[in-house]
Amino acid sequence: MGEGINKAILEIPAKAMHVGPVLGFLDAFSDQLGVEQERRVRLHDATLEALNLVVKNNETLDISPNLSVGISENNGELVVEVLNKGVPINVNRNGASHVFHDLTQRLDRVTLENQGRHGQSIVMGMRLGEEAAKRSLEGNVRPHMGFDPETVPFEIRRLTKADAPRIAELFFYVYGYDYIHEFVYYPEKLESLIESQELVCVAAVLPDGRLVGHVGLRRWNADPLVYEPCLGVVDPILKSRGVFSKIFNETMKVADTLPMHYLFFDFVTNHEFSQKFVSRYHPIDLALFVGCQSKATQAKLERLGMGSDPKDTDRYSLLYSVLPRKEFPFGREVELPMNLGEDIGFLLEPLGISWFPASRFSVLPDGGEYKSSLQPAQNAIVFDLVCPGRCAVEEILAEWQQCLRNGYEYAAVDVLVGSPGVGNLYDLLQEAGFFVAGFLPYHMGDKLALRFQAIGPTKVAFDEIKVFSPIANRLLDLIQIQYERTQSL
Repeated sequence: MGEGINKAILEIPAKAMHVGPVLGFLDAFSDQLGVEQERRVRLHDATLEALNLVVKNNETLDISPNLSVGISENNGELVVEVLNKGVPINVNRNGASHVFHDLTQRLDRVTLENQGRHGQSIVMGMRLGEEAAKRSLEGNVRPHMGFDPETVPFEIRRLTKADAPRIAELFFYVYGYDYIHEFVYYPEKLESLIESQELVCVAAVLPDGRLVGHVGLRRWNADPLVYEPCLGVVDPILKSRGVFSKIFNETMKVADTLPMHYLFFDFVTNHEFSQKFVSRYHPIDLALFVGCQSKATQAKLERLGMGSDPKDTDRYSLLYSVLPRKEFPFGREVELPMNLGEDIGFLLEPLGISWFPASRFSVLPDGGEYKSSLQPAQNAIVFDLVCPGRCAVEEILAEWQQCLRNGYEYAAVDVLVGSPGVGNLYDLLQEAGFFVAGFLPYHMGDKLALRFQAIGPTKVAFDEIKVFSPIANRLLDLIQIQYERTQSL
């Protein structure tokens, strides 16, 4: 559970007689952390509902399976995870849908996650009060560094696979085990990526070999060659030394030596720092994915020494940008429905792309095909509308409704620009609460896709989304208008 100063896991039989002791332990755990009474009661009652649901779900079995209850505190959030190892929970039976609806009303975060052979997890999170959260940030344990962070020399260099364990160590000290890309905690995976040049790593290295900063170039496609500058992290103890700037500048020099088609970036919009810094390289903003990221998987700004985190939002947004390395990486012109072209055609101008209106007779076919990709850590799902069609759209909307009942909070639908019936598709998605996000490379290739997006019942404060460029601000205003329009339908 990341950097939590406290954690406990209880294994109990799935029987009603064992629910009481678990709740007693939860109350004592909350009391130790100084959680306010009102929050303690809400979490207590929610945990009781979740445990009763699991017990009821398994009451027909001759032998009660065990269930695991994990209780932890992590960066200002108290988390209870109930791992059901018995009969799978069906949200449409035994009143489960009502239970999950009630849980979402009581708590800040609720998800039902499939763990494969391990069972299913009901994950419930509640933000702690300010004092408890402050103690959480102060309680993270760091080893004695043994040097003056203001004067210690460091070297900026490209890493080899022998440095992989140091990369995992750096990400632990900054993010705990909450970083969005889990592979950074597996040295053997990092070694393989570095050896194959799927990951090119540049870092700030102390004389004793420790890493205090890192930026990677991740290869996402070989033909055309596409990389993402990512995995940017700096140890907060050196935050005033310009470490990130030095590493990133060296990373871009490495990028200049690679015959790539384009680079792409996604910027977390709880702050503007990285957008302002990268703006010197003139990236082109193409999309804004509103509320696509769980707040729990992001490093806290207070800890990074970059100011205060947004208070009125549960989910963070990403600004998506590309940096061409070839002329016209996505061609010179595209076809768009008139309403979409008039709304977001301005995003294509910096790429030198013109758009022309789709025919009024371009209709959505009957069938269709799509693929879905779940992102449990983000409570998100992305639908790739491989072959647009009405049946496929209906299935997408039905699956999204099921995901909402399971605690998911963000959905995206990607479709290749120029596909038949995009205007009809846009109308159908708008009626279901979707709104535009912008453009992105389709399958990391040399063609563009449109992305439409929807947000579940969660807190996403538009005035706390920070974007830097004039184009990004124009896109943000448009998206807010469209989002508010969908909420009134």
